[in-house]
Amino acid sequence: MTQSPISGGVAAVIVLLAFAWSPRGYELSGQSLIVKRLAGNRTVPLEGLREVRAVSSDDLRGSIRLWGSGGMFGYYGLFQTTKLGTCNWYVTDKSKLVVLITAAKTVLVSPDDRERFIEALRPLASNAPSLP
Repeated sequence: MTQSPISGGVAAVIVLLAFAWSPRGYELSGQSLIVKRLAGNRTVPLEGLREVRAVSSDDLRGSIRLWGSGGMFGYYGLFQTTKLGTCNWYVTDKSKLVVLITAAKTVLVSPDDRERFIEALRPLASNAPSLP
């Protein structure tokens, strides 16, 4: 088996880019959610936030990745599910998923403290169910 320096370099670049684009954390700033990434933060406007809640297994049924990473350093990019439709994912831990539904888009994130995150966004949402 021969190994090409070019293929090794391409593989290294892919791994570095996947790491740079992966979500590192989240910050709430006024009417925006800022997704922290090494390759530049992503701002998600929260105007018109209709719903914020924990994701159910039913929400993820029929998930397919349209563009992005499906597991290397997280799940991020454009995905589609049967129930939520097309949505942007900025996820590192699938056990802590939160869905944000605005008039413009649907976003999935995975904050470390899911309940606290939902409570912080509840005042902005017009249809946020209360936690038990």
